[in-house]
Amino acid sequence: MFRKKTLESDLERRLEIEKSGTPDVSGEVLRELEKPLDYEIETAQQFQARMAHVRSLMSELLVRTNLNEWAAHTEMAEQESEVVMKIRDACKAREMLREALLESQAKAEKAMAERKTRYEVKISQFLAAKPVQDCFRSYKDSRQNWKLAQLKHGLQSQKRTGGRFK
Repeated sequence: MFRKKTLESDLERRLEIEKSGTPDVSGEVLRELEKPLDYEIETAQQFQARMAHVRSLMSELLVRTNLNEWAAHTEMAEQESEVVMKIRDACKAREMLREALLESQAKAEKAMAERKTRYEVKISQFLAAKPVQDCFRSYKDSRQNWKLAQLKHGLQSQKRTGGRFK
C-alpha cells in the first residue's frame, strides 16, 4: 500500500513537471511539429534503403573476392604444374646427358684399350723382329742419313747460287 502511494505521487509530480514544461499548444502547431517527424521517417527509410544497397554491395564484393581467390588459387596451381613440368623435363634432360656421358666414356675407354692392345701388339712384333740394339742403330743411321741429306741439299743449292748461301 505504501508503495502504491509513492508511485502515485511520483506520477503526479511528473505530470506537473510535464505541464509546466509544455503549456497547452494548439493543434495547428502540433501538425507543424509533426512534419520533422515525417521527414525523419523518410530519412530513416532512405537510410534503410541505403543500408540495403550497401549490404548488397558487400555481398557482391564478398562473392567477387571469393571468385578472385578461387581464380588466384587456380592460377597458382597452373603455374605450379608448369614449374613441376619444367623441373621434370630438366631432370630427364640431365639423366639423358648423364647416360650419354657414361656411354661416351665407355666408348672412349674401349677405344683406348683397343689402341693400347694394338700398340702393344705392334711393339711386340717390332721387338720380335729387331733386337733393341738394332733399334738404336737404326735410329742413329736414320739421323746420320738425315744429316747427309741436309749437307747434300746444301751443296746442291751452293752450286746453283754460285757458292753463296741463301
